[in-house]
Amino acid sequence: MVARAGTGTTQFISDGVEGLIAADDAGSAAALIRLARDRELLNSLSAHNASTAPSQTWPAVLEQVRVGYAEALKRIGK
Repeated sequence: MVARAGTGTTQFISDGVEGLIAADDAGSAAALIRLARDRELLNSLSAHNASTAPSQTWPAVLEQVRVGYAEALKRIGK
């Protein structure tokens, strides 16, 4: 997993644990190259992700979105 910093992914992806976090396009490319060259890192990330349940699930995310929209509608009186 390679993710961009500042996109909310750091709420559930820790750099070097679940994946690699990159600041920009160049960083994303560098992270992909790093994973291609460093099998130990790739295997470590893969093993962690295979053995650890994700902190977020789609049903939970969708419920958070539903609640957020419901709150927004309340605030505007709809």
